Amino acid sequence: MVNAQLGERRFADGTAVVSASVFGGLVFLSLFSLLLPMTDGGSASTVQRWIASAMFGESILPPPTHFSALAFFGSLLLSLLLALSVTTLSAFVFHRFGVVVGLFGGAASGVVHFAFLYLLWPLFSIWWGALLTTTSAAIFAIAGSVCGILYEVFEEEREDVEVNRARS
Repeated sequence: MVNAQLGERRFADGTAVVSASVFGGLVFLSLFSLLLPMTDGGSASTVQRWIASAMFGESILPPPTHFSALAFFGSLLLSLLLALSVTTLSAFVFHRFGVVVGLFGGAASGVVHFAFLYLLWPLFSIWWGALLTTTSAAIFAIAGSVCGILYEVFEEEREDVEVNRARS
């Protein structure tokens, strides 16, 4: 943000990006694990296996539908990386406009990431295309909004602390 009085340019806050990404990644995985089975069928562990297949390949895919720690942690890692990417894009593009724009900017970042995955990922792993549904697009938009809002909230809290330190 350009401060008209001081002529300073604010850059994205890395700590806020990482913090928002951790929470956003948990939201991504939670929404995928809860909403996708409700709308498209399957179970949470099946969805986690599909997500983890992007990292581990076909060997982790169902039929075993029971819980797998490897699939869970793989899908968690990918969700955290995806949230980091969405949050970083939101932070660098929309960070100077506040929480409301963070909401819509985060949703836009999520939809951009979904479109990227929708167009390119099936070229690399055809089986992952099963997750690219309208429900997934909505999940990307919702979780992207959460990432954008959380970034703005964490950034504003840090600014308040820095302003209070400067005053004392």
